[in-house]
Amino acid sequence: MSGEPGKRADVADDLSLDMVMTTEGDDVPSASFVVTSPLGRVRATMPFREGHLIVGSDGHLIEAYAVLDANALTSKSGVAQKSLRHSSGFSPGRYPTIEFIGTAGARDGIAIWVEGDLTVKGKTRPVRFEGQILRLGRKRARAVLTATMDRTAFGITIGRPLYSRMAEVRLNLSGARRDVAKLGATRS
Repeated sequence: MSGEPGKRADVADDLSLDMVMTTEGDDVPSASFVVTSPLGRVRATMPFREGHLIVGSDGHLIEAYAVLDANALTSKSGVAQKSLRHSSGFSPGRYPTIEFIGTAGARDGIAIWVEGDLTVKGKTRPVRFEGQILRLGRKRARAVLTATMDRTAFGITIGRPLYSRMAEVRLNLSGARRDVAKLGATRS
């Protein structure tokens, strides 16, 4: 265990982490998208279809991959949910998934960041998520990562100009842990 300032006692010096996104009880891996306007904000959530995050013992990203289920998009507002399914929204009838492929990243104690390519509606753009590990048990882990991005770059123009171009994206990662050493994961 680490005695360094800023590190929680339950985070070991070995920085390896391998999370496979799985559901356990109410703990569902998902992504939330929040867009604001002078009238308030709209929030929508999509569950992960699949995903994993692998960090080596040196703290560097080995692999990150996620697929979100755009067909399962939900919002507390029925109007927002219907609008976000429109062609100027996420258009899940034509684009049923959102995909992220990590290209770089690192973990330092509970802090974690991942950069990669995000594909929404067939448009791929670079994005950087930053956050922290909230739980790191022997069998399960939980982390939250956030990024702010221009949603119109992905063709999501619904609500413009009233609603902001910028969207805050929050990834709620929850998954089963695997032993990185047993996987033979040695890439950096």
